[in-house]
Amino acid sequence: MRWDAYGYGRSLGDAFVSEGLADKFSESVTGALDAPWTHALVDSDWRSLLDQAEREIHREDYDHAARFFGTGNLPRWAGYTIGYRLVSLYSRANPEWP
Repeated sequence: MRWDAYGYGRSLGDAFVSEGLADKFSESVTGALDAPWTHALVDSDWRSLLDQAEREIHREDYDHAARFFGTGNLPRWAGYTIGYRLVSLYSRANPEWP
């Protein structure tokens, strides 16, 4: 569904949104709130990594494996956690949003 409606996008920001939407959708369908990749970072870590990612948010040549799988010096699943939290924050701030 996400590929047909939104697609995956090309930039780091697109990937955050796409993965965050996928996890929020899965959560709404299954009712499960405990996917480990959506909660892989403590608050201080995710905010620090988000600040770092904001400088690269529009880049299309970002290292997807490092951001999402932890193949570089970033924690495993950091990108999934950031995407999930961004979409969660948006949905709380905009309750009329599905």
